[in-house]
Amino acid sequence: MNVTDCLPSMGVSSAPSMLVGAAILLLFGGLLVGVALSAARRRASIGLVVLVLGMMLVGFQPALPARAAPPDCPPPAPTLTFAGTWSGIVDFPVPVGFDPFSYPLTAVVTDDGTTASATVDYPTLPCSAVWAQTSRSGNTVTFKETINLPFDPLSCADLGVVTLTLSGAPLGSTLDWTYEFESGPGPFDQATVLYPVP
Repeated sequence: MNVTDCLPSMGVSSAPSMLVGAAILLLFGGLLVGVALSAARRRASIGLVVLVLGMMLVGFQPALPARAAPPDCPPPAPTLTFAGTWSGIVDFPVPVGFDPFSYPLTAVVTDDGTTASATVDYPTLPCSAVWAQTSRSGNTVTFKETINLPFDPLSCADLGVVTLTLSGAPLGSTLDWTYEFESGPGPFDQATVLYPVP
């Protein structure tokens, strides 16, 4: 199937055929009037009537109905967005010999297609935060995380860098989440997959 077949067409005017028909009618009517009538004034008057009728026919140009896209055409691609409520479990990297540690997070993301932001809750730490977009490219948005006051600095680190990337199949059904400290990549960088909250 050609790609253009999936594009609904606009109505097509039948103007050319109507123009030809009107021209023939106008010519034939004028000829009959010229032969049948000898009086110049009457010939001119009736000829004017025929001319007006011809112009009215030319102006009447019904359009053919628009052609709809075939039923087997694929649906339009959905608009990808980060917006929604997302949650996941983060495994915190601990040194060898220490007990494993993980914590949940829930992020409510708003996204207008240009700028995204979020409010975030870390219920077991416990603390909450906001994400403010600092950059965006393709399917990835980077945020600066600011922890809401008051918070325990032994449990929550302020001014981290959070990155969200659209992932999953279909694309956008999950978000890849990464976190690193403001100072840059290090041994305590974290990553997980966020899933939509029904």
